[in-house]
Amino acid sequence: TILFGSATGLFRISAEGGKPEAVTTLEQGESGHYWPHFLPDGRHYLYTAWNGEAAKRAVFAGTLGSKEKTHVLAAESNTAYAEPGFLLFHRGNAVYAQPFNLRKLALSGEPARVADEVGYVAANGWSDFAVSPNGVLVYFQDTRDTRSSADDTADWQLVWADRQGKVLETPGPPGVYRGMEVAL
Repeated sequence: TILFGSATGLFRISAEGGKPEAVTTLEQGESGHYWPHFLPDGRHYLYTAWNGEAAKRAVFAGTLGSKEKTHVLAAESNTAYAEPGFLLFHRGNAVYAQPFNLRKLALSGEPARVADEVGYVAANGWSDFAVSPNGVLVYFQDTRDTRSSADDTADWQLVWADRQGKVLETPGPPGVYRGMEVAL
């Protein structure tokens, strides 16, 4: 099953193809459901409900085959789940990790800052990070004060770095890179 977001809600489609079917419907004031992320069981997922009022933007959890949803947190970004039980999300200019109970679909404890100066698109809530199932985080570090349309075609250098930020390797030439994910 593939989930994708749109200005009219989330849709699902078989990986073999077919006709997309609606999974969520917008509530009053919402302008889209975006950035779906499956949880490890393959039935539950997270998504961002975008709202015209920034204070009402939130991340919800849903279940395939059900219209019920669970409010997870107030946020204006995509999220990702990482073992051994953390939800990652963007706030300010950083990515945070907070303990997340998969059975209850609920956060606990306090969020911990795990990456600074992470790229973010305020117009749609996309934060330039991804995390592998075993917890390896990759992100686009954006140290500039502003982001112009010219920046979207600028050449960037991807790097592998250790946990202290020391560059270990540069995989490939500089280029225009966006929306990367790591598969292990």
